[in-house]
Amino acid sequence: MYPRLHSVSITTSTAGAGTGYTDVDHGRILSVQLASTNLGSTGSVAYTNETTSEAILTKAPATTKAVYYPRPVVCNSTGGAIKVSTGASIPDYFYLSDHRVKISLAGVSVGTAKTATFRVTVG
Repeated sequence: MYPRLHSVSITTSTAGAGTGYTDVDHGRILSVQLASTNLGSTGSVAYTNETTSEAILTKAPATTKAVYYPRPVVCNSTGGAIKVSTGASIPDYFYLSDHRVKISLAGVSVGTAKTATFRVTVG
């Protein structure tokens, strides 16, 4: 499966909040990117699976252009993290199954509307 890039532009309200969505897709979430830096010094961004509400990544403050590679920890049947002999957790991927990624902004330069661009790579 070839990677697909979803670009989402979000304009906040003067209250400092905004929400945007990728297109419906299926596959592994390979990366998420904040491609704008005009959100002020107090804004936060949360990436979640719209359908399942599974948290993918939350960054606060979201003030720097950056690419992140979010990975959940693999768990056993009792919910405990599965670890290798060194004690490190085993990461996996977040998956979409005909779902969208919801991108939520909060606390962004209250009083002034701001526009930011986000990218999500699915493959």
